Amino acid sequence: MKIIFFLLTMLSCLAARADLLDRIHLEDTIRTRIEDVFHLYDDKAKVLIHFDYKSFSGFLPGTNVESKMASPDRIEPGDITKLYVEIYSELDKIPPEAKTVVMHVIPFEATKVSVEYKQLKPQFPQGVPHAIDSQSLAMIAQNSVSSLGKVFGVVLFLTMISFLFYAIYSNYIKMKEFKLQVGALTQALTQALAESGMGGGSRSMPQEAKAQTISVQTGEEKIFEKFPNESLKEIFADCYWAKADGYATWLWKKISSDQKSLLLEGLPFMKDYSLSFLQTSPKEQTEHDHPYYLNPSPLALTSQEDLSQMVKANPGLWRRLSPLRQKNLTLGLEEKIQAMSSPADATKPVSYPKSTLRQLHTAQHWGHLSEADENALYQNPNLIPDEMKSTIQSLVWLAQKDVGFIKTTLEKYDARSLASAWVGPTEVLEKLEKTLPEKKVRLLQTYKSKIPATRDSEVYQSLVKEGLTKEGYSNVG
Repeated sequence: MKIIFFLLTMLSCLAARADLLDRIHLEDTIRTRIEDVFHLYDDKAKVLIHFDYKSFSGFLPGTNVESKMASPDRIEPGDITKLYVEIYSELDKIPPEAKTVVMHVIPFEATKVSVEYKQLKPQFPQGVPHAIDSQSLAMIAQNSVSSLGKVFGVVLFLTMISFLFYAIYSNYIKMKEFKLQVGALTQALTQALAESGMGGGSRSMPQEAKAQTISVQTGEEKIFEKFPNESLKEIFADCYWAKADGYATWLWKKISSDQKSLLLEGLPFMKDYSLSFLQTSPKEQTEHDHPYYLNPSPLALTSQEDLSQMVKANPGLWRRLSPLRQKNLTLGLEEKIQAMSSPADATKPVSYPKSTLRQLHTAQHWGHLSEADENALYQNPNLIPDEMKSTIQSLVWLAQKDVGFIKTTLEKYDARSLASAWVGPTEVLEKLEKTLPEKKVRLLQTYKSKIPATRDSEVYQSLVKEGLTKEGYSNVG
């Protein structure tokens, strides 16, 4: 334990030394930038700067050792509260543009910067003797030797400081890696203690209880596992007749395979309805939580239109309906108010009619169309009913439009994009090319030899969609 405490203490010290190195480097960089730019106006000017920093304090992870530093890892602009700058210059008056340039090279907010300009007055001896006597010469030599010794001392000091900073930085890198390793070790120890039952002050749970807890946290909750079959049938019927198809798609994804089989057997429309889920986006709703489905009315085969007529004749039926059915009834405002204010007559039996099923348009799978098939469609587009045309992906539909519409559509794409989608019968492609400028046709032919065209490209799908719009139809020719 003493060894860990010593290592953590060393980590705190080295972090503080590394922070000091960052501060010295920052101050030296800012001072040099200011001097360099101010030397344009006075090459003898000197600059002194001083920073005020925010201080952070806290405890090292897993210990009671307090650590204070200017910044947790490195100095950021937000860690600096004030920058004081003193510029000593021989100029009698500082030009305004010089002040502006100085503020421009300081990379901090102006509110955090204080710049003061001071006069630098060179000191010259008042009188210089015409002849230097031996005593003065000896004094000059002594001063020279003393100055040389000071210079050597300064150089030696700076060299030692450089080596010290390099050692501190190397130790900082090593200790940073050590921190990561200690953190990983601490996490592993914490996890081991928790698994052994020592971390929370209680003994380990029985194996059966532990397995149940894991199942609740990680397994997907089966909210319809114990949902009554009759209730499930009625909620899917409500979605079917109320056209809440997105909600039905979401419900279908949540129920089990056995429940799906029961629905397919119990509801005459369920097979076609489930096929429509393949092209419908699921939409989560919470109507299945309503208490109505604990004892639903037998409405699985009754449409909204028929229910609306029944409620108009007998407003008390309103309270026998689910929220999904109530919201989608075709009633006027006065009829809704009357229905909502009428009491329910639970004792009177009601016979609900069997309605005509909805017309569902499910996706048709045509497979791959041959060039002969597309030519036949181009010559006689009425071979396919209008409601089924969207199931056939072909440029034939665009070629059926008038020239102006085709030209406007193809102008949206460059020749390279069109080359990736130029798939279809020769007669169809020639009709489309006639609406393009000659230069664009040449570029299109060039790109066709380099870019493979495919019906899966985004441009092809977009052109098919344009062809399926209702605008721009004309006679083929």
